[in-house]
Amino acid sequence: LRLLNEFKRRYLQLDIARRNQVAQAIMEGKDLENMYLQKVKEVCMEVLRAAAELIRDKEIVRELKKSAFVEVEEIEGKLYVLIPDAKTYIQGSGRTSRLYAGGITKGLSVIVTRRKKLLNALMTRTRWFVERMEWYDFKELDLKSILREIDRDREIVKALQRGEIPKEFKELTKSALMIVESPTKARTIARFFGKPARRIRNGTPIYEVTTGDYMLSIVASKGHILDLVLADFDISSLEELRRFFDVDRYLYGVRIVKWNGKRIFIPEFDVISMCVDCGEKFTGVYDKCPRCGSENIVSRYDVIRALRDAAEEVDEILIATDPDIEGEKIGFDIALLLAPYTKEIKRVEYHAVTISEIRRALSNPEKINIRRVEAQLVRRILDRWVGFAYSHTLWMAECCWKTGNVFCWESTNTSSGMDNREGKGIP
Repeated sequence: LRLLNEFKRRYLQLDIARRNQVAQAIMEGKDLENMYLQKVKEVCMEVLRAAAELIRDKEIVRELKKSAFVEVEEIEGKLYVLIPDAKTYIQGSGRTSRLYAGGITKGLSVIVTRRKKLLNALMTRTRWFVERMEWYDFKELDLKSILREIDRDREIVKALQRGEIPKEFKELTKSALMIVESPTKARTIARFFGKPARRIRNGTPIYEVTTGDYMLSIVASKGHILDLVLADFDISSLEELRRFFDVDRYLYGVRIVKWNGKRIFIPEFDVISMCVDCGEKFTGVYDKCPRCGSENIVSRYDVIRALRDAAEEVDEILIATDPDIEGEKIGFDIALLLAPYTKEIKRVEYHAVTISEIRRALSNPEKINIRRVEAQLVRRILDRWVGFAYSHTLWMAECCWKTGNVFCWESTNTSSGMDNREGKGIP
C-alpha cells in the first residue's frame, strides 16, 4: 500500500512528456539525469518488481481471471494481463469528429471484438475521463439516419471552407467570459474541456478552452469586489443614534437623505482594499494605507481591470458565481462594472462542479435574481448597523462609562465578552 501511494504521488502527478521520459528510461535500462525523475523511475521499478512477484502467485492469477475488467493470457510461455487503453481509444475515436465554426461534426466509432470483458473494462474506464460517454449496441442503431447526419455535417464544413455561410448559422462562433468566485473552481472547470491555455491579466489568471458551443475564457473574481464604504461617526449613546436618523449624513456606509418628508437610505459601495503590512481592510483606491501609511496595498481594482480587459474581447459575459445570496450580489456587482464593456450579460447557475452540470448551465442561461441581491444588501446593511453600532455602544458602556476614560479604543473581543456576560446592562 505504501508503494502504491508513493507511485500515485510521484508518477501520476507528472505530465505526459515526463512520464514518457521515465517509461523510455525503464525500457532502455538507462538512468535519468534529473534526480527527481530518477527517483520516480526507481519507484516505478519497485512497482514492476512487486507486480511480477504477485503474478507468480497462482491464487492471485485465478482471482484476476475472474475479474470482469481484465483478461489474463499465457502467450509463448509468458503471462500477460490485458487492460484496455481508454485514453488512446478516446483520442482515436475523437478523430471521427471535427471541430468547426458550428460546433462538432457527427462521428461514428464502431468496435468489433469478441473479448467482452475487455469491452466492459473499456466502457467503464472511458467514463473516468468523459462523464457523458454513452455506448450503444450496433444492432439497435438506425445506421442510415446516423450516416445522413454525418454527411450533412460534412457538407456544411465543405460549404464553410468555400466561404459560404449556411442559412441555419446566425453566428459562426461565440466567445464568452465565464466568471466564477474561486480560482480553484476556475481551473477545475477549464480542465473539463481539455488542457486549457493560460494567460495573465493584471495578475489575474484567465483560462481559455473550447466547449463546442463557446470559445470560453474562465476567470475568478476571488469573492466580493465591492463593499459598503467604511465612513462612520462616533455614536456615544442610543439617543444620539436616534437623532442621527434625522440628518443628511452617512451611517456606516449608508447615506441617509430626507426627500419629500421621507428618509431615503442609499448604500454606497467602493472597491475593497487591504494593507499587507498591518492587515487593515478599507474601501477605495489609495496609494498609502490610511492606518499605517504603508504603500504595500492589495486592491480588488486589479481584478476589475482584468475583467474589463477580458470583457472587451468576448461576445458575452456569463456570471457563474455561487447560487446563493452572496454569489448573486457578487455577480450583480460584476455585471454593473462590466456593463459598459459588453453587449450581453447572462447568469448561469450550477449546483455541482461536474462537466454535465456545467454544460447544462451553459445551455440554460438566466437573468440575475434581483430578489437575492436585495436580500444580501439588507443583510449586509444590518451587519453594519447592528454590528458596528452595538459594538460601539457596548464598548462605551464598558470603558468610557465605567472608567471615565473618553479616549478608549473599541475592542470587538471585549464587546463580545460583555454581550455574553449574564446580567450586564447598558446605561
